[in-house]
Amino acid sequence: MKPVMKAGSFLAGLSLVFVLGCGGGRATNAEKGAVTGAVVGAGGGAVVGHQLGNTGVGAAVGGVSGAATGAVVGAAEDRNFKDTVEVQQELLKKQEQEIKRQNSEIEDLNRQKYHNDSLRRFEKPTSQSSLR
Repeated sequence: MKPVMKAGSFLAGLSLVFVLGCGGGRATNAEKGAVTGAVVGAGGGAVVGHQLGNTGVGAAVGGVSGAATGAVVGAAEDRNFKDTVEVQQELLKKQEQEIKRQNSEIEDLNRQKYHNDSLRRFEKPTSQSSLR
């Protein structure tokens, strides 16, 4: 088997292992990055390894280093997403508290208006009606 064929088989096998390994549920950015990095790294490593006379070793080294780099970058994206979600949840909580406060204030104003309207019904007529 030619070295390029070996590298192609290796890449296909590596890709299959990563895809099957990440198949349980939704993949995180770290997992996606590891798979992408492994495939790209193995491809690049195979090309470099072929030029140096050992395609398989080049593909293996490139795949491992690409997977590690992709996983690190993806994990950073996952942390950033988590931080963003936490900030949004905190803002939502504050907005809900403000809405409750404003609703309470509206209820107080409505009660005050009702009370004032009720008092006006029992007031004595104004001096203008008594002048007639």
